[in-house]
Amino acid sequence: MLITMIHMYAGLVLRVNGPDSTIDIRIVDLCPGCNAGDIDLSPKAFSSIADTTRGRVPISWHLIPCPVAGPIVYHFKEGSSQWWAGVQIRNHRYPVIRLEYLSTAGTFIEIPRESYNYFIKSDGLGPKPFTLRATDIYGHAVIDSGLVVKDSGDVAGSLQFPLCQ
Repeated sequence: MLITMIHMYAGLVLRVNGPDSTIDIRIVDLCPGCNAGDIDLSPKAFSSIADTTRGRVPISWHLIPCPVAGPIVYHFKEGSSQWWAGVQIRNHRYPVIRLEYLSTAGTFIEIPRESYNYFIKSDGLGPKPFTLRATDIYGHAVIDSGLVVKDSGDVAGSLQFPLCQ
């Protein structure tokens, strides 16, 4: 089920306890008009925890690991090329807080994240294979080398964030 939320990272999976039931949901983007801690549920998700005619209802929630299999996936936005790239991290266990590319000088440089959950490198990642480092909310980093830009396509990474103990 899909939700929108502010002050949290897209990709979070939450267990939401509502008046009538409990559901697991994934945050897909930010909610600029929401207050801190508010969750804007889709109608389908809301109807799972309460009657939709009730409007706002009291809830509680907590973070849970996303049940994924395999490595993280780098999804390139339509129009991505060596000169401009939009990258979204998919199939990740925990929310990604930072995406960086390895510069020719050998240092990692952060790629800005937009509210619609894409990291945008406005001057592109170049024509040659490159290296990306994704970092989750717990500080775990996944580094993938030999990646190439796709126009609207997925590139599988080699690793997944470890389970927290």
